[in-house]
Amino acid sequence: MPDDLDLSVFPDFDLPSSLTADSSTGNVDTGEVMLRFDFCVQFNGRPWGTVPVNAPSPELALLTMSQYMKHVLIPAMVSRGYPPSIFTFSAGAC
Repeated sequence: MPDDLDLSVFPDFDLPSSLTADSSTGNVDTGEVMLRFDFCVQFNGRPWGTVPVNAPSPELALLTMSQYMKHVLIPAMVSRGYPPSIFTFSAGAC
């Protein structure tokens, strides 16, 4: 980890205003009713922001959020020198 990273302040990174499970990821059949599920993204154990996920089920919302963390947020932050385990999320709004 670079010496100039300050883990007491949130990274300069915009969390998405919402995510949607979609057919391109194989998560959703078209025509299904989408519900909102909130997830709290945490940085260094502190609530950083709420990300709503639109999905037809809690399981697909969790899968969508997990994919976002694994394929977008964590790689972007690791490339800036942050340790990957410092970013987590939990169900519910922050």
